[in-house]
Amino acid sequence: MPKISIIVSVYGAEKYIERCVRSLFEQTLDDIEYIFIDDCSPDHSIEILNRVLVEYPYRREQVKIHLMARNCGPIARFYGLNLATGDYVIYCDSDDWVDKDTCQVCYSKAETDSLDVVFFDFDVTNGIVHKIIKRQPAIQNKKILLSQLISGRLMGSLCGALVRRSIYLENPLIYPQYNMNEDLALLIQLIHYARSYGYISRPFYHYFKSPESITARGTKEKAVINYNASVANFELLHPFFESNGYFQDYRQEFACMKFRRMNTLALYAQEVDVRDLWRKAFHELGYRSFFNPFIPVNDKLICLMTLTNIYKLVYDYRHK
Repeated sequence: MPKISIIVSVYGAEKYIERCVRSLFEQTLDDIEYIFIDDCSPDHSIEILNRVLVEYPYRREQVKIHLMARNCGPIARFYGLNLATGDYVIYCDSDDWVDKDTCQVCYSKAETDSLDVVFFDFDVTNGIVHKIIKRQPAIQNKKILLSQLISGRLMGSLCGALVRRSIYLENPLIYPQYNMNEDLALLIQLIHYARSYGYISRPFYHYFKSPESITARGTKEKAVINYNASVANFELLHPFFESNGYFQDYRQEFACMKFRRMNTLALYAQEVDVRDLWRKAFHELGYRSFFNPFIPVNDKLICLMTLTNIYKLVYDYRHK
């Protein structure tokens, strides 16, 4: 059984996938299983993957490439769990890359301290500017850790965590079906069922923020689609949250989540159809949200500017 299964969803990444797979194949840990999910990529990504793999013959037997029957977007990588056999699972996006000792250090930490989950930091970059995201999870207190995730104070990406595979196999997880906040929806459940957590204060993961990214600023239509997808993913989890008392225990954190999600529509809220959607979300939260200590001041300011119809003007001025 491999020590770690690395799952990579591949779609439209021909510009970046070589950098990604080289960082994975050059891991200092030998006992790794690589699972690449071809999400019906329309470009030469898989061809590039196979070409690079020739240069690493000792990795050939460790690689699985699976073609999806249809394009599923980011949630396609969850299919990789069906193929994984490693003790632990880690995800990597095909336009990102990791440090060469990521698996070795994280695996050693997990085994030495008997951990179900090991968090680490992010380097967010456009290729020129780098910003280090320090996660600093509350690893000694599950309730605070969940509070951090739900409120958005802790980046809810599965790419920044090594997770024991048995946590996926032995618990009734509800898998997200839509491509927005899908990692967060699943990570909350994994933390709920896990028993022990660790943290390594190093930015092992390099998140490439390209203009083509699904999460980059796009059109009004994309903003609405992403908003509705996020809402739908968390509606799927409603039974899980309700049965475990989350709505009572994390009431303000969920309000913060909804508030920040609402703000993703702010740039287009002057247009009638989006305005109606935004106002509906705001009315559910109410003005009491401005007294919620979990909501960052910047998000409250965005909301106030949206209410007074000046947010787009301010945004456009600052991004000239």
